[in-house]
Amino acid sequence: MQFKTLVASAVFATTTALLAAGPAGATVIEKFREVAAPYEFVITDCEGATYAVEGVFTGRFILRQGTGPAAEAFPYVERFSIEETWTDPETGGWFTVRANMLGNEVKARPVDGTIFEFRKVEAGRQTVWNSEGELVAHNSGALLITFLFDTLGDGMPGGEYDWDSFVEDARGPHQIGDLCAIADELT
Repeated sequence: MQFKTLVASAVFATTTALLAAGPAGATVIEKFREVAAPYEFVITDCEGATYAVEGVFTGRFILRQGTGPAAEAFPYVERFSIEETWTDPETGGWFTVRANMLGNEVKARPVDGTIFEFRKVEAGRQTVWNSEGELVAHNSGALLITFLFDTLGDGMPGGEYDWDSFVEDARGPHQIGDLCAIADELT
């Protein structure tokens, strides 16, 4: 499981109303703020291992109306932080993940009908700490993300991500990589 996937899971679990994307520079239609919202889930896709994850999420989101050819797109700007603990229920071993991120969907390009190609920039820092409080790995810098999104053509925020279309281009040191491998080592 890549760190980006984990952050996306945390954000989507606590902000399901903001599943839309699109170009920058549009009229604000909604602002959303979540402060110290607890969350928890279980990860079962780490090659046979299971991890209980408990965390706290804080974030601000601004949802905008797209313009011109991207009028069906609803881009957002996000600033969020998470702090979570991964625990192996079998061993009791644990570690902590922290992230402070700023994301901005900067472009939406029509591809076919209601399908758009989106470009997003995420910048910030993510860290992994072992149970002794020592820094194990970190990511910092920017992540340039391109993906396809179907707006469904209903003029409303939301739609369907094409998860297979995600392309990530990391800029800056990115050591974290596969969180399942880190979890296996630390727990």
